[in-house]
Amino acid sequence: MKLERIQTIQRLPISVEGAWDFFTSPQNLSLITPPWLDFRLSISPPEYMHPGTIYGAQIRPFPGISMQIVTEFSHIRAPSLFITQQRVGPFKIWHHEHHFREHKEGVEIEDIVLYGVPFGIVGTFLHDLVIRKRLHEIFTYRARALEQRFGAMNRPKPAPQKIPVSAPSTKAAPNKGALKQSYPPKKQAAKPTPSNAPSEQRTITLDDIFGGTPDE
Repeated sequence: MKLERIQTIQRLPISVEGAWDFFTSPQNLSLITPPWLDFRLSISPPEYMHPGTIYGAQIRPFPGISMQIVTEFSHIRAPSLFITQQRVGPFKIWHHEHHFREHKEGVEIEDIVLYGVPFGIVGTFLHDLVIRKRLHEIFTYRARALEQRFGAMNRPKPAPQKIPVSAPSTKAAPNKGALKQSYPPKKQAAKPTPSNAPSEQRTITLDDIFGGTPDE
């Protein structure tokens, strides 16, 4: 038989003692159980819990299917831990640890469940098909019901994001009346020399070419 595990942690803005009193009273289970499960106590426990205390309940895990469960408080260490175990019910093993720890803003509640399903391969197939999903729905509903009843722990708000703002430009606005200049600037064409102007004639010497006079 394979053992499955469920572990949840929830923080509530109440005291450890207040959480302990609420969770150790099976009468409160109907307040945090999904309505479709139709949870009803059939064996009422005594007012004060002690190791060995049992209670019974009737549930409907699926439409048209009713089951009787019997649960025992096997271990109690007030106000930090109690353990409940199924004695009669749909699971082959159901071991549920309830931990309560003081938190700076209230109480931290941790649930650790070890369970196993019967019927071998068929049970494993049903677990993967629907049982795991049902258990997830039950614990999700419980967490929301507890927040609605006691309030949610304050969560840190995300820091506001800084939006970069560009500095105002110090450049003067362009003058709309100014003439546009192309880049690179165009070279101005040389003015043609009038044809009637006398041209200067110059004889090119060896000094112009070699930078000196030839040896004689």
